Order: sequence, then structure tokens, then C-alpha cells
Amino acid sequence: MTNLLNLKADKTSVEADGATKVTVTAKVATNEGATVSTATNSVTFAITSGTGTLSATTVAAVNGVATVVLTPSTVASTIVVSAS
Repeated sequence: MTNLLNLKADKTSVEADGATKVTVTAKVATNEGATVSTATNSVTFAITSGTGTLSATTVAAVNGVATVVLTPSTVASTIVVSAS
């Protein structure tokens, strides 16, 4: 069975103040979208566009969920985060 990663941020827009935090969650899911609660995969997060910092780049999933915190820079831009 092939699993997917569903990526979601708790905010879609923030001020470019260098302090506001955005929680980014990757859920290991089946093709039907159900979370694979037994998944302990390592998930690698990366900023693929824009500027900011991530609290970690590789996180082990717990109960099928891996989470990082994104702190955008003080430069206004669109930030794109990927996970694999």
C-alpha cells in the first residue's frame, strides 16, 4: 500500500514580523485520506520558496502525524513548505 502525506498549516496568512509562528502538520494518510495512526515514518520538511526558518527539518511521525513550526522572516513573501 502506498501512503500519502497531507500537509496543512494552522494559518494561511501572517505578518512578516519574524515572530509569528505557523504550525505545519504532515499526516501520513491512505489513498482514501485516513490517517495511518501506526505510521512512525521520518518526515522531511523544507522551505521551497520564500524565507523563514523551520523548528526542524526531519521529524518522526507520532501516531501518523509530524509537526514543525515555521517562523516567517521579516521580508514579505509567499512561503511554500514541502514535506516528503
